[in-house]
Amino acid sequence: MKKFAIVFGCFAGTLLSSTFLPGQSVAQPPGKVAPAKVIAAPPTDREIAEAKAKGLVWTNPTTKVYHKGGDFYGKTTSGKFMTEADAIKQYYRPSPDAMKETAKQAGAAPPAAKAVTISSKKK
Repeated sequence: MKKFAIVFGCFAGTLLSSTFLPGQSVAQPPGKVAPAKVIAAPPTDREIAEAKAKGLVWTNPTTKVYHKGGDFYGKTTSGKFMTEADAIKQYYRPSPDAMKETAKQAGAAPPAAKAVTISSKKK
């Protein structure tokens, strides 16, 4: 019985040593360190104003949404400026604010509600 316990203990120790321990990365083999992410500084108010003057949109790669203006323009934690055409080519979708801005620029009015008449007469 002691031989079984010793063999099992050695086997269990081998399994534990081959599993991931806290601090190890699944993507990186032991001994290699993943490169640190470089976090870009958010754009300054001047850069935001210049981009807006050029007609650029602010893209958010996390949500794949682009902003033409509003509270999130140049303010999300990650993102960059690009043309609207480039954003669409890269499968970004317009934010609700961008859709409102596009409708306002085109002079389009919101769709009117259709009147529905309910009749109680049987035909």
